[in-house]
Amino acid sequence: MEQKKRRLPALKSLLFLECVVRTGSVTAAADELSITHSAVSKQLSQLESWLDVPLFVEKRRGMIPSQEIARLAKVLETAFDDIHEALAELRPSKVAISNLKVIAPATFAMRWLMPKLPDLHAAAQPVNTSVRPTHTHDNWLEIPFDVAIRRGGAIPAHFAPQPLFTETLSLMVASHLVEEAEAFGPEDLARIGLIDVTTRPGELTAWLKAAGLPSRLARQALKLPHFYIGLDAMFMGRGALVVPSVLIEPQLKRGEVVEPFPQWRVSGQTYQVFANPASPAGETGSEFIGWLRAAALSNGQGRLNAARA
Repeated sequence: MEQKKRRLPALKSLLFLECVVRTGSVTAAADELSITHSAVSKQLSQLESWLDVPLFVEKRRGMIPSQEIARLAKVLETAFDDIHEALAELRPSKVAISNLKVIAPATFAMRWLMPKLPDLHAAAQPVNTSVRPTHTHDNWLEIPFDVAIRRGGAIPAHFAPQPLFTETLSLMVASHLVEEAEAFGPEDLARIGLIDVTTRPGELTAWLKAAGLPSRLARQALKLPHFYIGLDAMFMGRGALVVPSVLIEPQLKRGEVVEPFPQWRVSGQTYQVFANPASPAGETGSEFIGWLRAAALSNGQGRLNAARA
């Protein structure tokens, strides 16, 4: 029988493409894969040259793939999931590893939850945690899960949700924009511009009200469809964005972004965590929730909520 000859691009480039399409941005993909933004961009460029077709029809308002590339990304997602499961079955282990399916809001998952998972995986009883980021318009009740984290919104009572923490919203700016001004004040916001995100309605207006600034500034803001796209735009210096500081702690510590007006902050939505009562994970899910709440407390978040629970 004649051997099948496959002509394939670098598998790394296919992995990066699937991740960018699934997460919606190069930055989000780089965070998930624990590599640099430029490394992802380089692989996408090489894949585009190999295919000789554009990968994305829109880049400024999010990485929107062409119809054909979106179809390819779906095939890749299924293939990588199958590879992951096959490797898990082959991998020898002296300790039984529990599998846990977790769903969480996309930006929270990529910027808060996933960076903390290595601490959990280093525990004496490791957990094979699969995190699925969800988006605002997803019907999370139709997604299989053992543990769910939700930001605001109604949660059926039988899930018995527990509070994780409540966001503190601050106006954040790329540091180089502040450094360019001798003295940065509210009047500079008109110069650098504001960013507003469709999936977080009212947050910019609430911050402007707390700062005593006219709400008309919100109508002049750059409107973007997803929060992680808004973060990308803010990091690149496209304007100031109202952000929960807990989601960008690394960038704050490195000085990449600054909070020019710390005296003006507002409360945002409360994150809640709960187990699926129909899940077979049982005790593993409960232990994971306990670890999550401890992680929130160790970062100075959720103390009030945890005390009330």
